[in-house]
Amino acid sequence: MKPDLSAEDISLYLQHLVTVETPRAGRDGLLLFRCPVRSQPPHDISMDSRTGKWLCLRGMCGRGDIFDYHWIKFKIPRQRQAENAVVNIIRETQEKIRQADEAIRAARYGTVEDCPAFVKSLLRLIDRHPSGISRRDFQQKAHLPAAQFRKALRELERRSLMKRERQKVTGRTARIVYYPLALASGGKSERSFPESEK
Repeated sequence: MKPDLSAEDISLYLQHLVTVETPRAGRDGLLLFRCPVRSQPPHDISMDSRTGKWLCLRGMCGRGDIFDYHWIKFKIPRQRQAENAVVNIIRETQEKIRQADEAIRAARYGTVEDCPAFVKSLLRLIDRHPSGISRRDFQQKAHLPAAQFRKALRELERRSLMKRERQKVTGRTARIVYYPLALASGGKSERSFPESEK
């Protein structure tokens, strides 16, 4: 029985696959790859990036899933070996992402190394809320006196680790929301969005 893969797992596999072959965009969000079964005459397969299901557009080679694609594309002797290879690729990609996140986090925390402990704790708190946190919730969760909270906010904004945004709410006063900023190359910061907002 083939392992169950989530949409996130398939996305991780496809991230690895684009290092081997660059897909083209097809209709309805499908990806187009060269057919792994027959190269003559040249034709494509369409692959759904959410499910990993693929179909030969020429109608000659059939259809399958991510495991079948990997098995055929890389000419692996047994299908079970291909299934294990796909699972290993997903694990390796997850590990690379985890290591990159740790490196980014270490760089962010390195920028506040010379700051008091309450500034560091506020940075850890804002990092736990990548989609933003309102000022009221932020201050309640920080458990800091008001003066220290304001000082920490100013310091994090000065070091470009956090951004403040005023959001209009109908019938109420505007609400202030704080977002973490991700360090980009060159030491500059940019707003960090969760996947769903991109």
